[in-house]
Amino acid sequence: MAITGTTELDDSLAADYDNKYLIALKEKAVWDQFVRWEGKPRGSGDSFKFLALEELPVSTTALPEKSDPTPMSLSDSLITVTWDGYGGLVETTDKVEFQSQADVRGAVADIVANHQVRTIETLIRNAILGGTFTYMPNNLSARTSLDATSDLITYARLREMVGRADSMGLSPFEGETYVAIVHPLMISEIEGLTEFKERHVYRGGPAPEKMFKGEQFEFAGIRWIKSKLGKLYLSGGTVGQAATTLSADAAAGATSITVASATGLTAGDWITVGTLEADDAEQVQITAVATSVLTIVGAGNAVDNRGLKYAHLSGIAVTEAANVGAIPIIGLNSVKGVYAEDYGRYGKSVYKTKDVDLLDRLMVVGWKWFGGVNIFTKLVLRGEFAVTGQIYGNQM
Repeated sequence: MAITGTTELDDSLAADYDNKYLIALKEKAVWDQFVRWEGKPRGSGDSFKFLALEELPVSTTALPEKSDPTPMSLSDSLITVTWDGYGGLVETTDKVEFQSQADVRGAVADIVANHQVRTIETLIRNAILGGTFTYMPNNLSARTSLDATSDLITYARLREMVGRADSMGLSPFEGETYVAIVHPLMISEIEGLTEFKERHVYRGGPAPEKMFKGEQFEFAGIRWIKSKLGKLYLSGGTVGQAATTLSADAAAGATSITVASATGLTAGDWITVGTLEADDAEQVQITAVATSVLTIVGAGNAVDNRGLKYAHLSGIAVTEAANVGAIPIIGLNSVKGVYAEDYGRYGKSVYKTKDVDLLDRLMVVGWKWFGGVNIFTKLVLRGEFAVTGQIYGNQM
């Protein structure tokens, strides 16, 4: 039997949802505001090349009196931005909407919009963090060498990092400052510095004419942007005890785990369960140790649960080590991105009854985006410092 088309939501309802989507995106999106975006039509190919010209060397030799000087050669570099499609959806039913006392459709729209923001923002963040120019304190070169006593953020180290960014040729923003997007824990570390009380700008003082979304203050030549997607490398620093693993499967929501060895672990310690940097790696705090059984507190898998957020299989890594926070120093022209003109810079929301649904009972709420991001390698400097703070759950 032939099925003709799909039934869309009422135009006014769809427009209202689209508006809610855009408001959610504009309120929560932070990383995207530092991308130099360019829209592309369908049929543009799978990748795009963008040109950057290098500065000419300084001429310190006097000009010849009776002849032309030798022409200097321009040097350029290219970056390639590839793009692809991303998206997600949730399906609801008439029964759920009729029996629920909450606005299910509105709640789903908010959750899906948040998923859209987090996905696109994470893609941008990962591109920015993928640069090869790094700064670590004490001339260290390995993240695993960062220690939570000697490799923390200091004012002098921040100024040294800014000086290094200057030498690399990053273009500063208004006020000759750079931008850094960091996790809230990093903001707390900075606010605890003695120099912060004397040398930071705003918080009641004069602020730039144009404030960035998420901007907190200017300090040490950097305008600091706070984002929940600011990068923390959970247990990425110096290991605090001998590595161990789970010796039994652990279910999501579990408030205790069994490890192969609890040597060196005590109540109050923070550990990361899962392969470091995996999507399901999560940080928990130990509240009690009984031989090889650890009682833990974590983010949980429900609003009334304080155990594990994810399920983990036996043999997965359990690590106690210092957390490491990233400080990506971004200049005016550091990041380039492309997006499909059909979908728009923020992507496109989708509200429709499901295909092959003769009674129009199944509602699909989703989003789609087609785009990509890359950086000019030497125009992003990633600082990495050990941090004293901890978090519940995961941070990707």
